[in-house]
Amino acid sequence: MRTLLLLAAFFTISLSIALPPNMQAGGGLFCTVCTELVKDAETSGEQDVKAYLTKEIKAFCDTTGFLSTTCQAAFNSVVDQLCTYINQKLPPDVCCQKVGLC
Repeated sequence: MRTLLLLAAFFTISLSIALPPNMQAGGGLFCTVCTELVKDAETSGEQDVKAYLTKEIKAFCDTTGFLSTTCQAAFNSVVDQLCTYINQKLPPDVCCQKVGLC
């Protein structure tokens, strides 16, 4: 019984470290990255915002190690919406809030 409790405690602690508690709400894991990506996309002069974002998202997510898949999924699921908001000239923080990354 004691071993089971220790194992459960270890498992819970491991998950709390491995899985960030809040990846999306204000100040979430990808909030700062999202706002920087949007700022860069707005000032890049690129005509194809989606291609620019997709390239930059891949480059960033490739640096995140074991979070790479989570990172790609988080950004790829909202890239079309981000493009729409960027084209509407919304501020970066608003763009990222609207897609749920901040």
